[in-house]
Amino acid sequence: MGKDVAFDFLNSVSYKWRKFLLLLSSKIIKNRLYPLTVEERVNVLTFNDSIYSRACNKAVELLAKVHDYATGKYVKGLRLLTMGWSGGNNFIPVAFLLLSSRKEKNRYFPVRAGNLCVLFRNIANIRNNIPVFSQNLDLS
Repeated sequence: MGKDVAFDFLNSVSYKWRKFLLLLSSKIIKNRLYPLTVEERVNVLTFNDSIYSRACNKAVELLAKVHDYATGKYVKGLRLLTMGWSGGNNFIPVAFLLLSSRKEKNRYFPVRAGNLCVLFRNIANIRNNIPVFSQNLDLS
């Protein structure tokens, strides 16, 4: 596989990246990592809610003022929710979701319906994107 093919794949917006990450990580875990772990070790799914800071950007879709619980301050950026598998010595990301502020007054760049369609063109139904504006994770 050539360098251009790899860059074209990584830069394309037509691929379903979340599905690709899920399939790739599940194959790596199932075929490579899980056989190496001993029976006594506990395998876990870990959820991490981090801040994806975008302080220098102005016109980024869904960019908002979000609260950073580590520093106790508000920063310009997005919340990055990551689910990953861990066997004790490693962490493999399985799924991710970028979250913005639910309050429109905290968003720097206005979201228009046309922009959402471009942003989430890989998802057939726009109603599936409602979690992007969720304030907290709802596991029900």
